[in-house]
Amino acid sequence: MKYGQDKEPSAMATLVGKVLPVIFPDKIVCEEGFVEKDLNQNNEPFIVVSLNGSLRSDKCLHSTEMAVELKCPVMEIHTTIPHRYMLQCESEMDALGVESLLYLCLRPDFSSVFIIRRTQELFKTAYSIEEEVYKTQNPKRVKAKSPEVKQLKVDIVDACRDTNIVE
Repeated sequence: MKYGQDKEPSAMATLVGKVLPVIFPDKIVCEEGFVEKDLNQNNEPFIVVSLNGSLRSDKCLHSTEMAVELKCPVMEIHTTIPHRYMLQCESEMDALGVESLLYLCLRPDFSSVFIIRRTQELFKTAYSIEEEVYKTQNPKRVKAKSPEVKQLKVDIVDACRDTNIVE
């Protein structure tokens, strides 16, 4: 993770200097912090979503059009969206209330860029599973994958392969 964190400024520079002028020349990048979701009566969030950034038409928050996710893997460039990142990307789109996300993968010699379109059902299903397990007075200890979790994994794989979702 340290390698990825150290290279994130280079990924952001690549996004701003090389990707946006070609794909979205009329957009600006805004760095984002984190978004707390579903605060309880003690003002504690159920989940916290950490975002790399957003694309906007101007500096105003209401002009946010896309989420931005940056990855800087140590080994191989991502030629497809790794399944392990799909729900992270979905949570970022949900947190910003946008319908798409720009995913940039940076290696020193090559970059790949994807546009991911929001699939509300996928995130909704994952979120409801999380709520069932963790959003209770006595969170459950998961001992085996439920049929819902097994199906969610299949749905995630399918979404990563679907060219209507990932471009």
